[in-house]
Amino acid sequence: MAVIDPLTGAVVIRVIYDGAPFAGKTTSVRALAGGLGGQVRSPGEIEGRTLFFDWLDYTGGLFEGRRIRCQIVSVPGQAVLAPRRRRLLD
Repeated sequence: MAVIDPLTGAVVIRVIYDGAPFAGKTTSVRALAGGLGGQVRSPGEIEGRTLFFDWLDYTGGLFEGRRIRCQIVSVPGQAVLAPRRRRLLD
């Protein structure tokens, strides 16, 4: 679902990568960041495993004269972290 940011007037679209552990969610977000020239923010990981989320914010293009801002997020796939994942997906 897209929303309009009341402060900037930008169209904000959030894309969430969800899936099984080791499915390549973080790898996909990092590859997008490399191609878009962005930086992925990850508040926590252990041995390369996402603990909270990976976040890429990218602004580019226009829709009906408004900037388009994409929030690209991956969530942890581990079953034990399902409550965290659920919060992000809701």
